[in-house]
Amino acid sequence: MYVRMLFIMGVTFYMSRVALHILGSEDFGIYTVVGGVVILFSFLNNAMSTATSRFLTFELGTGNMEQFKRIFSASLCIHMMMALLIFVVAETVGLWFVLNKLVIPPDRMRAAFWVYQISIITLMVQWMQVPYNATIIAHERMRVFAYLGITDALLKLLGLVLLIYNQAIDKLILYSLMMGGVTVIVTLLYRYYCIRNYKECRFEIIKDKSLYKKLLNFSGWSLMSNFSWMLWTQGTNIVLNIFLGPLLNTANAIAMQVNTAVSNFVANFRTAINPSIIKLCADNQKAEMLKLTFQSARYSYFILLLLILPIFLEVHYVLTIWLKTVPEYAEDFVRLILLYTLVQTFDASFITVLQAEGKLKYNAVIGSAIGILAMIIACGLLLLGLAPQTLFYVMIFKGFTLSFILKPILMHKIVNMDFIDLIKSVVVPVIKVTLPAIILPVIIVSVMSEGFDRFIVVLVVSTISIGFMVFSYGLDKTLKEKIIYSVTGKVKKFI
Repeated sequence: MYVRMLFIMGVTFYMSRVALHILGSEDFGIYTVVGGVVILFSFLNNAMSTATSRFLTFELGTGNMEQFKRIFSASLCIHMMMALLIFVVAETVGLWFVLNKLVIPPDRMRAAFWVYQISIITLMVQWMQVPYNATIIAHERMRVFAYLGITDALLKLLGLVLLIYNQAIDKLILYSLMMGGVTVIVTLLYRYYCIRNYKECRFEIIKDKSLYKKLLNFSGWSLMSNFSWMLWTQGTNIVLNIFLGPLLNTANAIAMQVNTAVSNFVANFRTAINPSIIKLCADNQKAEMLKLTFQSARYSYFILLLLILPIFLEVHYVLTIWLKTVPEYAEDFVRLILLYTLVQTFDASFITVLQAEGKLKYNAVIGSAIGILAMIIACGLLLLGLAPQTLFYVMIFKGFTLSFILKPILMHKIVNMDFIDLIKSVVVPVIKVTLPAIILPVIIVSVMSEGFDRFIVVLVVSTISIGFMVFSYGLDKTLKEKIIYSVTGKVKKFI
């Protein structure tokens, strides 16, 4: 899986570099902000996706395949209706917003219009795919994501060749067509795999109103949380466009692509481990569920730290090599969004416990209120003339509040989590690993001149220092003994 992720990350970075060069900073910024308006609507889909994944995994854990099949069909029906509803909203309110409120040069408005239409179609296809992907995750068939992820990357590379040699069609429109077309093709391949391999993925009309009600009630609370999350992931881009124009969208897009490439490693780790947490909840093994959740949070952070530290310290060199011409503010945006991701990873890990228990009400209400209030504060600070980085400072504070105040309180209330266990199992190991691990890389950056040699040294030293500290303070005793036993056994065989 991680070899696949490295390959896809390399392809993504290369494509961003070529696309930025071909489209230019302004068109690249237009593509991200217009597409971001469409993605804003997906908070509805994300809420239903959470509900679908939770209920399918729960029923698979109990072994009730007949109920699994009913939930699949009911959720697919809901997704189709929601796709139709959002199509209407996107073509009315959303289109008006794009044409009248976004800062887009008049001569690029036609291209922006078609980017918007293509993005809507792509999103609708993705929406109706959610129950199929949730089925793959519930069955823990992660290799499917690996193979089709590589297919997606290769098709996009082929599309990039067409973009390079295109002379007839507006490059921004063609780029949007290429990205949307590849997404649709890969989505249909996922659907074909599910229909062929899982009998429960045969759609049938479900007339049980109580089942629809159960799915919608659960997703109702997720809806609020996802709206707050989407407000920050895509709303940030819109706020930057309205206050500062499309060039700032380019800097933000670069930061988001770096962050997405890094975050996907941890997202795939959590995708693999979350079904186990939900199944432990279904078996009423609450102590084991919390133990696995703490491990998920801790190891997610360590993986991120390993990836983020070299990029954070060498961001100027990395962006210069990658893009050649680095957009203004891109360096600061990258550093700040990576810090936010480090903090937010605990929130993303802990939420699985609440989803498994089906208790999302207080998290949805309080978490959404915190997110919306933070965005209002950020917009107010920008109106006062503060720097664009202010948006990310507020984002980091919001992430800290959700990860270390709201989620622990809710886990204590809902599953009787002990705060001391959380501190001992997560907070203390994270501090013990992080503080010593960053010392040597920071010293190297301060004494060596920027260049390829320093980048390699920082990369190697960061990997060794983080690896050593994780082994010393970040692993459970049992896992540490297994690693020692495995390594010792292989050494003896070699000798």
